[in-house]
Amino acid sequence: MIKNSDIVFLTGGLPEVAVECVLNKGLLSSIGDSKIIIGVSAGALMQLSNYFVSPDKDYPQFMYFQGLGLINKNFYIEVHYEGNDVQKNGIKKVLKEKTDTVYAIKDTGGIIIDNNMITLRGDVVTFNK
Repeated sequence: MIKNSDIVFLTGGLPEVAVECVLNKGLLSSIGDSKIIIGVSAGALMQLSNYFVSPDKDYPQFMYFQGLGLINKNFYIEVHYEGNDVQKNGIKKVLKEKTDTVYAIKDTGGIIIDNNMITLRGDVVTFNK
């Protein structure tokens, strides 16, 4: 069914659990072959090669995880960005350790990546080193 779909929508939840599920069920190739992949929250994070989570109700501490690698670049995002100190500290850590840019997506924002062209929509804050 996924192989024949033009659009795959990856939902929210716990991204590391979703990544494990996709890999264990052998779905990565089918998802990667889709024309359009849309992700919200965890569904956005899991598409990345690597991602981080800032401490919140689900994660007691800052952590890095390996994603599915559907977006094969040094690309990092903070989802559900509210501008609080915990999130800002997580972003600073990633900028120091991993990359030159982090995109913080508020719940009313989004990012479109098409052939390595990045388009920001709505409420997205860009942090640079």
